[in-house]
Amino acid sequence: GSVIASALNIENLDSPEAFENFFPKIRAKTPSFIEEKLNRKSIDKTKFAVQCSPFMTVENMSGRFEWKRDMQMVIDKIQLWNR
Repeated sequence: GSVIASALNIENLDSPEAFENFFPKIRAKTPSFIEEKLNRKSIDKTKFAVQCSPFMTVENMSGRFEWKRDMQMVIDKIQLWNR
């Protein structure tokens, strides 16, 4: 299942990739994923991130964006700070 579906405990949740906007926008021409699939006008982004974080494993995140490279940059920076 998806990170979002797991975090919100929702079965059979469609992928947000088909939506122009994930979060609602005032002047959006089409509904956002949050509006269309979660039936909400808004969502607490911080709380949502905290709910999602336990499900963001290496296995399900490594194929997204440049995740592996970006994580290595974060690790390298932290190691530099710890010298």
